[in-house]
Amino acid sequence: MYVPTLDDIKNALAVINSYKLITEYGTKMIDNVRHMHKRSFYDINEIFPDLIRGNISLNQNIECTGFLSRYSQTFLPMSYINSAPGPANEVVKHRTIMRGHIQERRELTFEWSSIQPPVSVIPAVSNAQLCFLYPENFQTFLHPVSTDEDKPERKNKILVPKEGKPFPVLLDKLQHQQFINKYVSIRGRLICLPNDLTKTLEQLYSMESILEYNTSFFNPYFEGGSFICLSLIGNEPSSTIEKLREEQPNAQAQIFTEMHLEGLEKVADSEIEQIVTNSIPNLASLGIKKMGVEGNDVVSYVTNGDISVTYKAPSIIGFYSKINLFDLNNYSENILKVQKYMKSLNRNLQNNSLEATGIRPKVKTDFVFDPTKAKFFDPRGVLNVDFTNMESTFNTEDVINWYRNAK
Repeated sequence: MYVPTLDDIKNALAVINSYKLITEYGTKMIDNVRHMHKRSFYDINEIFPDLIRGNISLNQNIECTGFLSRYSQTFLPMSYINSAPGPANEVVKHRTIMRGHIQERRELTFEWSSIQPPVSVIPAVSNAQLCFLYPENFQTFLHPVSTDEDKPERKNKILVPKEGKPFPVLLDKLQHQQFINKYVSIRGRLICLPNDLTKTLEQLYSMESILEYNTSFFNPYFEGGSFICLSLIGNEPSSTIEKLREEQPNAQAQIFTEMHLEGLEKVADSEIEQIVTNSIPNLASLGIKKMGVEGNDVVSYVTNGDISVTYKAPSIIGFYSKINLFDLNNYSENILKVQKYMKSLNRNLQNNSLEATGIRPKVKTDFVFDPTKAKFFDPRGVLNVDFTNMESTFNTEDVINWYRNAK
């Protein structure tokens, strides 16, 4: 029988040790290669799915490209309704005189128009501005509407395409102002939104109606946090942003303002609604003045202009207008038009209420789509501009309860 010598044993152990070193080194090499090839660029709509699968982790740096904007569709006003009669026109089709009285047959024509969730700007907290990065093929905030007559649940449903679903970017407003409303390339740290901004979004969200717009960054069932974003806050060398190109999309959007009446606590809801109806400056018809949608307590007025006016009892009035956000002339022209319309309606409300009830009500602006324009619509500003103090933020539901309980 062969008995290994001491040299044989030493040689065998050397081979085994070498194999172990090769194995350990090889594993490290494979890990290093994997790390070197680990993906860093993601399309916007890939981030949350990959985070849930474990392919990305929070605090990891990732890269995205797209159109960076302050505007998002993250808020539904109390006065929102998804469709309203478009500019209406009433004409006399037949007129006769009978026994000294004029009798007319009139025809009112209009088409139902989609009112899509309006764009809004989330105010900065200190210098931290929450912006939204849209895919590079983003074109508009107005999306196709289903006309499926066979499925009532889909009729008038807004079909939000992938390019309409943004991803939030938290940046230093003063440092990065020049990148807003530009096509950019961003490398940032993936984080859950800070608590202050999470509270802000939770105040703004209407789960059922708005969730589809924001599935790229909002998931109430994600264990790590409901809202995620890319952060460029701080001086981290791994966070970068650069312009890709200067042009802006020809993006259409719905903008909105909303106000309510105070001082009519003892007046019946029906009488307040009649005062509001009589105050609309441009009703298209004296016969059909307002219309509603079954199952919705918001009504819309039939007017002959391109500003949609809605009403929610007991005293909330909304104004919606379609504009080209990044066309300076169109933008200025339209917000000026809304401002003048609100002033005209305000005067009518004062006069009609004084005549009907003896009370001159206070008219207060609650919401403006862009808080930086608040004083343009109301010199006092609006009630929800200060998002940094969430406990004192105006809540329209509280106003409704206050009105009803005061009677």
